[in-house]
Amino acid sequence: MEFLGAIIGVADVTARTTSKVWALCESWKDAPSDFHKLKDDLTRIQLFFRETQEGLSSAPSRSSKREWDADTGSSIHISNDASNLGHLLEVGTGVLNRLEHVVDDLRGSNGTGDDNVLRRGRRLKWMAYAGKVSKMRQELGDITSGICRMLVVRNV
Repeated sequence: MEFLGAIIGVADVTARTTSKVWALCESWKDAPSDFHKLKDDLTRIQLFFRETQEGLSSAPSRSSKREWDADTGSSIHISNDASNLGHLLEVGTGVLNRLEHVVDDLRGSNGTGDDNVLRRGRRLKWMAYAGKVSKMRQELGDITSGICRMLVVRNV
């Protein structure tokens, strides 16, 4: 299936970002609740992409670009779902890469220096990133909803 490669790529970026978020949560004991919400969202999104990947891997290949419309009783042409899905996956990968950059910045200097200074610096950085991260969480939710709708329409 044409989407499988793109889904695998996004699943890989999601897994990498989720892993970094989990590691940061382990070391940042007093992380803000919104950061834990990000961790939960990424865990769900990682599961979504993994299950989508498995579903696409096991789905029979459909070469026809025409579908049967049960409402009208006629054959219809599937719209540009492939390009729309590709666009959503591309945007999703971009959002995940930006989130990964935020997490890398929050991780800061790994264990070097005063822990109190690192915690304060991390909290200040989080305050600067919190609004952006909230927007990215919303974008990822919209993207996964859009992908889910497209896959349902394609009967995958």
